[in-house]
Amino acid sequence: MGLFDLFGKKSAPEDSTPLTDSEKWIVATYAIWSEFCNGSWKFIGGFEKNRSNASMARGVLNRDWAINKAETGKDMVKYLIENAGKADEEDGAEAQERAKKKLAFDYACACNICGRMYLGGLMDAGESMRLAKEAAKRIQESYSSWEEYGVAYVEGAKLELGCEPGDSRAKQLDDIWARLSAMPDGPYTVAWNTSL
Repeated sequence: MGLFDLFGKKSAPEDSTPLTDSEKWIVATYAIWSEFCNGSWKFIGGFEKNRSNASMARGVLNRDWAINKAETGKDMVKYLIENAGKADEEDGAEAQERAKKKLAFDYACACNICGRMYLGGLMDAGESMRLAKEAAKRIQESYSSWEEYGVAYVEGAKLELGCEPGDSRAKQLDDIWARLSAMPDGPYTVAWNTSL
């Protein structure tokens, strides 16, 4: 499905707004990253669905993930789910702690890729959400609350970005998490145990 349907109508902003609690839950898994990338937690894929954002999403998918069609995207999502948290071959408590942080980020990346594939026109919203559900269910199984998940996700994002002490990106991630988690109508108001 592209940006225009068979009759040439443009996508409307509501086309990229999650409607069900399950969709809202999935989009919340990468809400921090959406905001970090100057997007919005309110949209599937982190941005309003329009021609410019579709082009941007396709560019990011291709550049960062070597995804240029739905099949390569599905393969990457499967890879991320199967290899989530596997940062290195080291043993020990420190490596296990890094792996737990990376787990949250990797699963969220799988969900985000699904959203970006919808945004970029590589698949429709239903297919995107169906594909994201496996990673979302793994998040629910691995963490007990938005609080536990959010903290792990932020730390995983810092690891992925290679943040050193004093890195402004680390503070930005902390600030986004604090702001979104405190919002009375924000992404983390959907129940943690929502049926996916």
